[in-house]
Amino acid sequence: MMKNSPRTAARNGVILAENICLGYQLSTLLQKVNWHTRVLHQDRQAYALILSGKLDVVIADIESSHLGGLAVLAYCKRHWPKISTYAIARNNDDAYLNKLALDMGGCRGFFYLSPSRLEIDPGSGMAARLMRLASHAPDLEPAGRRGAVRAMDKPQP
Repeated sequence: MMKNSPRTAARNGVILAENICLGYQLSTLLQKVNWHTRVLHQDRQAYALILSGKLDVVIADIESSHLGGLAVLAYCKRHWPKISTYAIARNNDDAYLNKLALDMGGCRGFFYLSPSRLEIDPGSGMAARLMRLASHAPDLEPAGRRGAVRAMDKPQP
């Protein structure tokens, strides 16, 4: 059993995903690092939970235009800055959209989709970082930069 530490402390959050399988796959991955998430499929559900004040993390699909994931992230940045925000995105397919998530949504990292399948790519972005935490490997991020976006999490031009 993983011991709680500052890097693996329990966190509560929501995953706003258009695809139910993708949302639950990410939720299962996050359980390995003691993040407890609820998968949602409508932005108004996410807003209601954000307003409860009990969330530490919001992860939103920014690829779906009708889901409003980018707007949810921007809302968190503006009104609830203590909530950590992350985005689900295709693997650097849309650098402009990823930059919007960083600038408007205050994204701290990305969960990238596998290029050939509709699933989270465990070898890149935040998923790779969390897998290292789950396997008790040392985190490469300096202590003073916890939560900051690192080069491997940023979209490539």
